[in-house]
Amino acid sequence: MEQGAKEKRDLPLGLRDCRAGPKPHVWLMPYCIPSHANAFYHLGRLLASQGVTVTLLAAASEIERLLELESRLPVSSRRDGLDFHLKPVSDTEVTFGDGIVDLEIRIKYYMRTEADFSAVLKASVEHGSPPTCILADFWLTKTLETASQCGIPAFIYSLFSASLLSAVIYVQRLESAGILKLPGYESAESWEELISLPGLSMTRIADLPEPYLADHHMRDMTMDHGTYLQKAEVIVFSNCRAMEGGPFREFQRILKASPHRKSTKMPEIFHVGPTFLEHYSLGPGSKEKEIGDQERHPILKFLDTHSTDSVIFVAFGLVSTLKQEQILEIAYGLQNSEQPFVCVLNPPSRLPGSDFIDLFSVIPPDCIAQTKGRGLFVKFAPQLQVLAHPSVGGFLSHCGQNSIMESLYMGVPILAWPIFMDQPINSRWLVSEAQAGLEISRERAQVVDRKEVERGVRALFQGDEGRSARKKALEMKQVIREAVGENGSSVRDLEALVALIKGEFETCSNSENEACKSIEHDSDEECKEAGSKCPL
Repeated sequence: MEQGAKEKRDLPLGLRDCRAGPKPHVWLMPYCIPSHANAFYHLGRLLASQGVTVTLLAAASEIERLLELESRLPVSSRRDGLDFHLKPVSDTEVTFGDGIVDLEIRIKYYMRTEADFSAVLKASVEHGSPPTCILADFWLTKTLETASQCGIPAFIYSLFSASLLSAVIYVQRLESAGILKLPGYESAESWEELISLPGLSMTRIADLPEPYLADHHMRDMTMDHGTYLQKAEVIVFSNCRAMEGGPFREFQRILKASPHRKSTKMPEIFHVGPTFLEHYSLGPGSKEKEIGDQERHPILKFLDTHSTDSVIFVAFGLVSTLKQEQILEIAYGLQNSEQPFVCVLNPPSRLPGSDFIDLFSVIPPDCIAQTKGRGLFVKFAPQLQVLAHPSVGGFLSHCGQNSIMESLYMGVPILAWPIFMDQPINSRWLVSEAQAGLEISRERAQVVDRKEVERGVRALFQGDEGRSARKKALEMKQVIREAVGENGSSVRDLEALVALIKGEFETCSNSENEACKSIEHDSDEECKEAGSKCPL
């Protein structure tokens, strides 16, 4: 075949009968957590902009929240004019951010989500109107299996990093072989033991997701996720390939050696992120203008009064809750740091049945008075716009995958304070591998005192380590923006994903064209080339 010529590539089994027909229709099925639904919404916009009909399904309460979110987005980042629909599948009342910490409630949401999605998939087949394919959350194993049983191609959309997914498979395999036995909650002394994970430096057992602990209620379900992942034919990541050169190569190797794969053929893997804004056609300009022109939020006006790279932004995501004692320590730590700040906090954690605790009943009035003009304590902030503001020079974050991408896209270094699930592994990658952040010293389930909060903020803004992290964050900014720039890797992967959905998937025999390369590299050198622009 001629150099650079294109050839048809075998489609995954489920899509081999979808080469022709009406406009393809993709269903998006997120896990019932706000950050996951948000990410699926932005993916839906990108797919719809490529000529695909998209329907995002979720509980009615989550659809209402997404509509409220949409009303605050720039016009260019909404669904206007696109064949993209939001569809409620149940009247389940999904509530987050009210401070209640109850694992049983989380499991109930999870089980109800799986049941709702499975029912609507079966109904679509019975009525002769199934989607072309589904993109479902990594957590929704039963949904993915139901779709496959119904003859509907099922793709995984992972909001987790390759580092985390590699750890999921690796630990599961070690335990199955009897080489490793993870401790339970009663064996806290074992949490500090170190384990070597693929593509990462030595990691504490405490940094693994909680469901892997021997006595966790969701352990069996978590193991099912790892098993299904190894069988998947298509995996779509919400980040960009260059963010995870080493960990992604390890992920490929682990999948290739998996005993759960029916053949040696690797799954199709796409990185289409970051997807959180209309970035694919951005031109030069200040980072703030890039996220849309809309009425300025009062927090942005506050930021206008501070100098470049002087403000620490503090936010722990839409779900994470902190104890009252921890909120106090954060407040006083920020006060003592003497650094300007914007601090977003959810209501304090509480047990089911207990009274709601307002955030401002916990933050001491004297702290608010002492930081007036220098700091803001708020319940909500437009995170992307805040990170895009020139005065923001650091982000104290829980290290959710979305938050890391948003911060690095803006070139803002991170002070990592992971809380649960994938966040500790994300933090390990950020601090040890990308070196674009520092970490708050903490012990699992312990309150971090105000001195450590103050130390971390000062180190990020005034210390040599902080200056080095800032430099690395700016390098990562360049890498990520190249991925979503003209002919960038994420742009090409998005186009390839849409072609796969339409049944027009092609690969290119030109070995110099990375966009069309198979992920099945024949050598380490080819693997390295895929991440050659990564500064790690």
